[in-house]
Amino acid sequence: GSGRRERQARVGQAEVEQQAAQREAGPTAEFVMRARYCAYVRHEPDFIVRSTHPQNIAFQSDEKKWRRELVKYMKQVSYTHLEVLSVATDAPAPGECEVHFRAHSTHGILEERSTFRRDPRSKRWLYAVGKIKASK
Repeated sequence: GSGRRERQARVGQAEVEQQAAQREAGPTAEFVMRARYCAYVRHEPDFIVRSTHPQNIAFQSDEKKWRRELVKYMKQVSYTHLEVLSVATDAPAPGECEVHFRAHSTHGILEERSTFRRDPRSKRWLYAVGKIKASK
């Protein structure tokens, strides 16, 4: 099977604090996805940069420029809570994990299916592809 787990879980302020303290280990793709959400909430572009796969369309080799763009975005959008809808391991391929979530913000709801790939050297999960399903 795909290891799919259906659920709805919200991220509150306490979890934002906990994730900030523990996220570097990134034991699962879901954990890294939640930590990325928390980084957006806390306006911490460094973690977004470090947890993005080099093949991701948003990846930029000029990290200073990328960080400036992230900070600008973070100042414009305030995320209010996160719902993790499902997690599928070894999907869409072995060594990948898909996390389906909704991120609620002052600008509406972003629903996305994010694919994370495990880096073979560091063993860290990295954000590879994001497929936006709906934005309201």
